[in-house]
Amino acid sequence: MASRAWWVMLLLIGPLVGVSFINAVRTYAEASGLNGTAVGVGEAFSPLVGVLAPTFSACELAAAFLLPFVAIRVVAGDKQSGALKIEAQHPMPAFARVGAKALVLAAAWLIAIAAPLIGVALWRSYGGTVYAPELITLVFGHVLNAGLTIALASAAAVIADHPSTAAILTLGVTVGTWVVNFVAAVHGGIWERIAGYTPTAAVDQFQHGLVRLDVVFIALTLVLAGLGVAAIWLRLGAPVSQRATA
Repeated sequence: MASRAWWVMLLLIGPLVGVSFINAVRTYAEASGLNGTAVGVGEAFSPLVGVLAPTFSACELAAAFLLPFVAIRVVAGDKQSGALKIEAQHPMPAFARVGAKALVLAAAWLIAIAAPLIGVALWRSYGGTVYAPELITLVFGHVLNAGLTIALASAAAVIADHPSTAAILTLGVTVGTWVVNFVAAVHGGIWERIAGYTPTAAVDQFQHGLVRLDVVFIALTLVLAGLGVAAIWLRLGAPVSQRATA
């Protein structure tokens, strides 16, 4: 609650979701034949693809460009202030400390995605339909994507000497996954198979109501690996060489 970066993210995610929701509803209404004679929208796309997924797409942007700064602030704040040295004197394992921070960040993200859920409530009040399993799948996909961001930012925050360096590393990996998607769209082949496991491709599948167990397993493995790296490098008393080979 004391993180100003989190409050800034909350202030920004609201307008992002609002604009996405308004545009999605307007487009859906036009495709439905509002003030015209077009055929019903049900033949073109479902409410999940037409309204809910575009509304939640703001969360993908927030996870890529806003959440990393919140995670870095939470993880690296004690390191920058020197409080980590005091915390290290208590018999708390590094994995438990990183896990506690990750849980706090996950709770903060769940509060942030209340904005698109308000959009879902508005859509229901307009008379729109919402299929609960599809909505749960969509929310799960964005929570999993946020978990990848939290794990990556946590590892970068602990390894880097300064939060700005950690932010550049995190954004560099994010942009790198977009480059992989671009190369896959141009060349195909093995690049296309690799791009199928990037966060963007995974979120796109969840936005269509699809859940692939291999993608979920790989994402959870990467989340645990990122948090594990953060916990290992959080051991200030161990030499760098020992932490690097742990």
